[in-house]
Amino acid sequence: MTIVPGAPSEYLTQALVIGAPVVKAHSGMDLAREVQDTLAKVGITCTTQLASIAADGQYHHLHAFLVNLEPMRLVLRKRLARETRREYADELETDLRTLEDSGFLARVAALHDIYTVLSKGSKGVQQTQSLPWQARKSYGQTVTSIMRMKATLIAVATPGTATADVAAAIDQEQFPELWPTLKRYGDGLRKKAPGKDPKKTQAGLVVDFCSSLTKTLGTRGQGRDARDGIKETSNQAIMMAMPYIQEAADLEKLRGSESTHTKVVSIVDDFRRLAAVQLIPRSAVPSIESVSAAAAALKVSGLPGKMCNQALLKVLWDSMAEAPAVRPYVNAVIRLWLMCPPESVVESMASVVGDVFGTHRQLDHANAAKELVIRWNGPETAKADSVVKAAASRLNKRFCAQSAGSRLKNMVGSVIAKQKRATCQRASIFE
Repeated sequence: MTIVPGAPSEYLTQALVIGAPVVKAHSGMDLAREVQDTLAKVGITCTTQLASIAADGQYHHLHAFLVNLEPMRLVLRKRLARETRREYADELETDLRTLEDSGFLARVAALHDIYTVLSKGSKGVQQTQSLPWQARKSYGQTVTSIMRMKATLIAVATPGTATADVAAAIDQEQFPELWPTLKRYGDGLRKKAPGKDPKKTQAGLVVDFCSSLTKTLGTRGQGRDARDGIKETSNQAIMMAMPYIQEAADLEKLRGSESTHTKVVSIVDDFRRLAAVQLIPRSAVPSIESVSAAAAALKVSGLPGKMCNQALLKVLWDSMAEAPAVRPYVNAVIRLWLMCPPESVVESMASVVGDVFGTHRQLDHANAAKELVIRWNGPETAKADSVVKAAASRLNKRFCAQSAGSRLKNMVGSVIAKQKRATCQRASIFE
């Protein structure tokens, strides 16, 4: 991932494929060597040129199950009525009892509400244009939501206490707000849970799950695995240093500061703190002069009153021609913005590998690797005219194609016409 200053502010952060490496010898050293060789192809030869490295993750939900619950029951009843074999009839009866069990439905509904919260949080941290402190805030809100859901469920489902009384004590609106699906299946919450513990209820199982989930989210946010190892990750260090990262790289705050000199000194101090904990190299710390020049560029007259961080970075980038002293601070800001890349980028890149390589193609096929780079890095198909023309020019061959007028005539009112009118986030690279 990198910053493309020439792109529109809403597409400033972009992800690019630089290779499709194949590690034939499955060892850490060979993997590291392959990564180094791939990075070297685009001029990255030392660690100070990288802001961070990220891996991938995944998410699932139960919406389809709940939507199709009644049709599934109906199908099972019809099959049971026709079934003459005892062993198969027993299985159908077991499945039907499960789908009609209020305790089971309460657990499924609870999982649906929990996964809805996780889905929202996942989208928040995987937005390509999110800045590190925005992603961290979204992650923190997810953990807080799960903790609130757990506390509310404990209060509402406490044995021997009337639900209405507890709800009035904690906030009558809180349970329906936090558990919108579970509130429709809440009759099974106090039903005995499977297992040897006679006091464990269905609500207790959900509470235990929330506790485990909260713990897992906490350790994951710190970069710790199931064995409490950090595997040389910097997640916890980044999390602890997030206030300094935001203060140093939040251009909106810099522009809105009343005391420019005080803010500039504070920013440089924050960069030094980040260098002290080895999140950035000391050579990346900008000088007071560079930050002061950036502050002056952001406060010139004529700029719109409200501008986002991405738009302000474009202002600084454009100002470097007349104020080269701004560059060190801009480079430092870009480094911090790229410190927490979203996992969704890795997942999206991996999703196109199968389409390019296919079932009968070797992963180390040189042309296939190049095709993957073009497939990911290139513009959208409807915006690829310049790339096709450049390829035709380099090959010195004539392509059979329609005239521009004929193409436009055929595209009127079509899906392709809509794609042609839409903004391509990579257009600035291929103009």
